[in-house]
Amino acid sequence: IEKGVLAPEPLLRSAANGYYLTAVKYHRFCTSVQKTGSVVNTWWWSTITAFKLVPMLLAGLKSEADELYHANATAWRTGWVIRSHSFIGDFLVLLYGRYLGVIEPPFAAEIQINMRKTAPFPYTAILDNWDSPDTELVATMLQTLCDHQVEQAVLGDKKCYFEFNGGIYTYLPLAALLLMKLRALRGLANPQFSHPGFGDVSALFEQVSTAFSEYVGLHQITRIEDAADEELNKILARMYSQDFDAHAIFANK
Repeated sequence: IEKGVLAPEPLLRSAANGYYLTAVKYHRFCTSVQKTGSVVNTWWWSTITAFKLVPMLLAGLKSEADELYHANATAWRTGWVIRSHSFIGDFLVLLYGRYLGVIEPPFAAEIQINMRKTAPFPYTAILDNWDSPDTELVATMLQTLCDHQVEQAVLGDKKCYFEFNGGIYTYLPLAALLLMKLRALRGLANPQFSHPGFGDVSALFEQVSTAFSEYVGLHQITRIEDAADEELNKILARMYSQDFDAHAIFANK
């Protein structure tokens, strides 16, 4: 943040840890449903889990990003998610679904945005037009996403926007970066876009894309396992000895 760059190495290490933590969580939820018919004796699914698929996709690890999408989509559709949150998490899952050709309605008609107020889903127009060739229209979409994130981050103690309560995601415009990345994957142009809260988002996107591409190529990272650090590899060795297989877990739909 201080240098104005997103460094790929720590982000990918974090993404690797997040990938396996999500696999464990998904296994726990699915096992509970299979054994009891409902979710019992487990924590609710946090909406920030949806944020984890963004750095995965930025790194070019699309298979793992697809796995995280399907796990998150299952969690949202089946009501595992704590609903007193903003719609940013919903938007990330629904937008990635649109990219994959999955069109579905918002996961909730309204959510509580503070202790006294609810709000309807605000991103239908963005989902319907995310792949528009009109870059001016796309700039308004990016403006909306960034404005909402800043608004949610600075609200007072009575807020219910728990995605942006001072944690790492507060300072990263991941919703905007995901929209730009999916458009780039479709071969669509992105506008030049800056925001008072995040600076030059277009330059950030280019920097992230270049840095991730170079880092992944240099270290020959073709799957998320290749991004694990020494400590995570020790944990995974123990988990593998107990028949843990994240890819098989995510295949459970």
